[in-house]
Amino acid sequence: MNTVQLIGRMVDNPEIYEMKNDNKVCNFTLCCKRNVSSDVDFIKCVAWNRNAEIIVEYVPKGRLVGIIGALRIYRNKTPSTTYTNATVNVSAIELLDWDREIEKYGDWPDGIPTEMIDEYLESQKQDQEAEGEETSEGEDS
Repeated sequence: MNTVQLIGRMVDNPEIYEMKNDNKVCNFTLCCKRNVSSDVDFIKCVAWNRNAEIIVEYVPKGRLVGIIGALRIYRNKTPSTTYTNATVNVSAIELLDWDREIEKYGDWPDGIPTEMIDEYLESQKQDQEAEGEETSEGEDS
C-alpha cells in the first residue's frame, strides 16, 4: 500500500499547465511542520485534471491544505550526477482554512518563518540554474 497524507501550506501560488493530450497538471510544494520540532519539510506534489483546477482556483500561497496521494520516486541521470526526487501524486485535496484566516494572520499563521520559505525558493532557483548548466555542458561535448 502506497498512501501519503500531508497537511501543509502552499509555498507559492500554483500554476496549471495543459498537456498535448488535454490533461491538466499542477506542480506545487507544500511546507509541512514536523511533529517533534520547529523544523519543516518541503514536499513536492503534482495534481492532475480536476484536482489541478481546484488547487489553482482555491489554494493560493499560504493556504493550509490536506492532501492524500501516492509517493512516486523519479531518477534523472546526467553525465556526472544522478538526481532522485520524491513527489506525491495527489488523489484528494481538502481545504483546511478560510480566506479570512489568511487575511487576519498573514500568510503563515502557524509560525513558519517566512525566511525559511524564501530560502527554499532561492535554493530551488539555484538548483534549476545548475541543472541547466550541466545539461548545456553535456550538449557541448
